[in-house]
Amino acid sequence: MVLYRYEREKNNMINKKIIAQRKAVYGDNFKCIAKRWTNNVTKENLLPDDTKYIDGGSVARMMALMKDCRIDAIKARLKVLDEENNYVINDEMIELDKALKDSQTDKENYLWIAENYEEYKEL
Repeated sequence: MVLYRYEREKNNMINKKIIAQRKAVYGDNFKCIAKRWTNNVTKENLLPDDTKYIDGGSVARMMALMKDCRIDAIKARLKVLDEENNYVINDEMIELDKALKDSQTDKENYLWIAENYEEYKEL
């Protein structure tokens, strides 16, 4: 069995308890990130003319894209380790598999926040 091939249903990945816990720790940091990203892209003239700022939902969507990159990198590393170890699971692969599952959950949670930002604010 190759660990990185494990996939869960999308709906099972959404974990509002984790979302609420992280919000309790970090606050609604999407607003802060949105402000900083807006300031950066405005300074660099990267926003379309009719757009004045990046909103919190857009930040969450972009964070999901960041998680996509992390997921791709983890999968690529796991593939190399699979081939190098003749498909025998080692400790690094177990840790990477955990990181992969965490990143997949984070991605789905970020997408949920992006699509349900008003509900997110009420958590």
